[in-house]
Amino acid sequence: MLGNHDYMGSDGKALDHWFSRFPDLGRRNAYTRTFRGIRIVVLDSNVDELGGPRAERQLRWLERRLDEAAADDGVRAVFVAAHHPPFSNRRLDAEPEWMRGEVFPLLTRYPKVRMVLSGHVHAYEHFQIDGIHCVVSGGAGSPLQPLFDAADERTRPDLYRGPRGFHYVRVRAGERIVVDVMMLRDDGTWFLADQFVL
Repeated sequence: MLGNHDYMGSDGKALDHWFSRFPDLGRRNAYTRTFRGIRIVVLDSNVDELGGPRAERQLRWLERRLDEAAADDGVRAVFVAAHHPPFSNRRLDAEPEWMRGEVFPLLTRYPKVRMVLSGHVHAYEHFQIDGIHCVVSGGAGSPLQPLFDAADERTRPDLYRGPRGFHYVRVRAGERIVVDVMMLRDDGTWFLADQFVL
């Protein structure tokens, strides 16, 4: 999915580089894939780069994809992925109004939507809002970012209370859909930091 750094420099040149690396996307900023009954809907959340009309068209496209998934008995869950999170406790502003105010309310109308995956914030966060798991996974290598303290009045209720190191998210799609968050310790070993079933 396209992140804010993928638009650095000239938008046209940046997108040419992106789509030359991922030619199977057919120059689409938003797309879907299905794996073992999970429909993954990928959005371009860079609305400042898209502009209002293109962002609105993408929102209508998302609604059609969600309608299709709702009607498809072969789809057991929908994951929506976007670079920017709808919710975060990052001290710097990290919640674009489009994701929080436009996309997320639409998602809540569809019971098959089980998770929103995002990055942008260089930390791990896990919220469950209106029955949807919202996972912020931005701990792949850039310097980690501080979050608001749990006691701060601006803090959203984060389900994860452990260390916030470098990490990755693994989804196991068997009979049950299990999400594992593997985190790196200071000694270079990995541990299971968070796990939940969808």
